[in-house]
Amino acid sequence: MQCKVGDTVRFLNEVGGGVISHIINAKMVNVQDEDGFEIPMLISDIVVVTPAETKTLKPVVLAKQNNITEKTGAEEKIASQQAYNSIVENSEGSDFEVLLAFVPVNEKNIQNSDLELFLINDSPYNMLYTIGIWTVKGKIKLLSKNDLEPDSKEFVSLFRRTDLNTVQTLNVTFLLYKQTRDYELQVPEQINIELNPLKFVKQGSFEENDFFDEKAVIYKVATSKVILQEIDINVKQLEAAMKQKKDVKQPSVVGAKKNPEIEEIDIHIENLVDNAKDLDNAQILEIQKARFITALDLGIMAGTRRMVFIHGVGNGKLKYEIRRLLDTQYAGKIRYQDASFKEYGYGATMVIIG
Repeated sequence: MQCKVGDTVRFLNEVGGGVISHIINAKMVNVQDEDGFEIPMLISDIVVVTPAETKTLKPVVLAKQNNITEKTGAEEKIASQQAYNSIVENSEGSDFEVLLAFVPVNEKNIQNSDLELFLINDSPYNMLYTIGIWTVKGKIKLLSKNDLEPDSKEFVSLFRRTDLNTVQTLNVTFLLYKQTRDYELQVPEQINIELNPLKFVKQGSFEENDFFDEKAVIYKVATSKVILQEIDINVKQLEAAMKQKKDVKQPSVVGAKKNPEIEEIDIHIENLVDNAKDLDNAQILEIQKARFITALDLGIMAGTRRMVFIHGVGNGKLKYEIRRLLDTQYAGKIRYQDASFKEYGYGATMVIIG
């Protein structure tokens, strides 16, 4: 069953009902009753009586300003910053969707064209944002920052075709607010999006869309609308991953020797779910983080002294997230360091408990 904020519902197993005020997760929502109290309820224990009005976005009126810089020699003409300004159509409601769009400069030769990156704020909120790209040193190189108006889009950066020959990861951080009226608070978001080079050479990746006359590669950064059927599948996968304790497949590392005093947990996604092909990067990362937290909590409760989490090298995001959790959620409880290079290379972190 799909449900969203604003739906009027009644309870199945008890008397009462109300209006959904917040989506907690894929299985639970907050229901505000007639007295103004919020009651957490399982989605399976409610039924929608009156759906909320569906938000209908009005057409965005755009004014595009192009500044073309021509360089001498073999360099092409490139488009410098292009600002898209829109009329603010509607400040009502709380549904939001934030997207990234890669639009080809030369639509007739998409596979070889440079691409313009745009940020789309499809919502009644103003959006303070930063967009950057992860460097090999694990830091962010800023591409753009601004305060984006509701129901608008903005040029972020020009990506040369050669820029997309290797895997890169964007970081989008944003905060939603309203200037002219009280509003429902939305949690600030920080999302990492991996850019797969193969996606930008496939003709089918460029799709018709509501935001541009040209076909574009669209990435969904964040949304308030929960698609329960898709998320339920991932929740089941997540639960399956969390149930695994010490029966996780051990890593195949050349030269690695088993140490009975050290518990090894391999959090490569293929060891956590049967089929990860339908998961996007954000979902994979959440499953891996959940497995890490569950295994570490169990280790702490069991009195395990040392645990090695095998996360691989990749683009460094999983290692970064693990260490961020260790520095915040587990600060003062544990110590950590790189695991033995001889046994694990650069792809593992040792946690020392107690």
